[in-house]
Amino acid sequence: MPNTTSGPSAAPAWTCALIGWCCAAGLAARLDARRAEAAVHADEGDARRPQRAVGAAPTRGSTAQGAAWPRTSPPRAARDGASLGDASPVGAARRPRGCDAITPRDLRGIEGVGAGLAVDLARFLWRRSSAPGGGWDDLESIPGLGPLLASRVRAAFAPTPIELGRAERPVPEHWVPKQGGGRLSQLRLDSLEVVMNEVRIPERPSPDRASVALAVERVVLAALAEDLGCSPSDLREPGDFIGRDVTTRTAVPAAARATATLLVKGTGVLAGLDVFERAVRLVDPDARFERAAADGARVAPGDVVARIEGRAQALLVAERTALNLLQRLSGVASMTARCVALAAGRARILDTRKTTPGLRLLEKAAVVAGGGENHRIGLFDEAMVKENHVELAGRTIPEVLAALRRDLGPRVRITCEARDAQEAYAAVLGDADVVLLDNMSAADMAALAPELRERAAARGRTIELEASGGVNERSLPAIAASGVDRVSIGALTHSAPALDISLELMPVHVGGTA
Repeated sequence: MPNTTSGPSAAPAWTCALIGWCCAAGLAARLDARRAEAAVHADEGDARRPQRAVGAAPTRGSTAQGAAWPRTSPPRAARDGASLGDASPVGAARRPRGCDAITPRDLRGIEGVGAGLAVDLARFLWRRSSAPGGGWDDLESIPGLGPLLASRVRAAFAPTPIELGRAERPVPEHWVPKQGGGRLSQLRLDSLEVVMNEVRIPERPSPDRASVALAVERVVLAALAEDLGCSPSDLREPGDFIGRDVTTRTAVPAAARATATLLVKGTGVLAGLDVFERAVRLVDPDARFERAAADGARVAPGDVVARIEGRAQALLVAERTALNLLQRLSGVASMTARCVALAAGRARILDTRKTTPGLRLLEKAAVVAGGGENHRIGLFDEAMVKENHVELAGRTIPEVLAALRRDLGPRVRITCEARDAQEAYAAVLGDADVVLLDNMSAADMAALAPELRERAAARGRTIELEASGGVNERSLPAIAASGVDRVSIGALTHSAPALDISLELMPVHVGGTA
């Protein structure tokens, strides 16, 4: 009998066999991936398990009505040169979504997250999707995750306020703060109120707690990385921080422990304790942190606002970064409080966009801690027409305002800058929500304010009047008494001096060699 396994005809047979084996292996891998994703929903029952009709495109967002988990490529990991706040994934790779729409495959794209941890993390997010904060605030409770990986997961997937607002409603959206107490509030959406042809001014946005917490993670990690001469993605474990401090890693024993007292040396208002504590806990997650005061508290020389106990090496590494941020934010809160006192309740005090790059949400939180209010967060949440817009548009102020209103709808606040009475009248004619009186004297504003309100009322509208430009602590009392509703002051964030605060360290135990 001839040998059928050799000769020229054998090559096609072996080739076919090899191709078949590769196809089978690929199919098995895909099935394994699907089983891993299915395991996340195993305990949830058929009622909540996402399903997709044959041939239907994957949908994004909540899976409550049978929407399928999205099939997308994993985010890219951050590399050297990442921008401020990029903990791991960067650029277009970031895909904010609901906790119940993240798959193990998505999580595997984050550096340091293995297959088993990805499944545990996806299951955790699925179960916590209806909890306050959506599960983003409790990631550190997952065994094996840790604060650094939790920071990268939030940076990759946690939604921003605008993305939260757009989840269920078409653009343009307006996210509105709850009123009360001057504290940062949770996000909610309100519809425009229309009463007897009188259009009320849309509420002003303010950053919610979730977005501020996310900013704290990004800023602190980036600031520590800057001090240690590396990228945030290089700092995966507490030892990575200490190992890059060329002095501390050798001079101080690894087993040494210390206590630290946060002592105020100036008079002002405290802000940024969350930022300070986060800087310490990134380097020493087991540190004990006891607060003796809260953000918004008035402090004086000699006040102790916090006590910390932890690894001596970690406290030395985190000390300067933590103090820099705390002193900066407390300085902003202190200056805001002085301006609020000078206004004496006759006008509200607002900040501007003249903030430190990368620190905007933290500085705006400090303004609130000092008793002030936030102006627009950025270029995305409110419209502000300035002289340059009008001149470059080649149109009149009312024409520019009308075009903006058609584009944005009634729920987005529009402010129009006016340098004189004629521009202010044009802003009212264009139905601006706020007329910003720029660099006008207190006497001129006092004479102009009643007429502007009368003209707005004749159009069935209410307006707010804002004073801006040339405002300092000497001129503020007269400006606040001129009849305006609010005063915006760029100096709150661009010129506030730091509040003097120090960290006093004392050893409690010295171990062996470093």
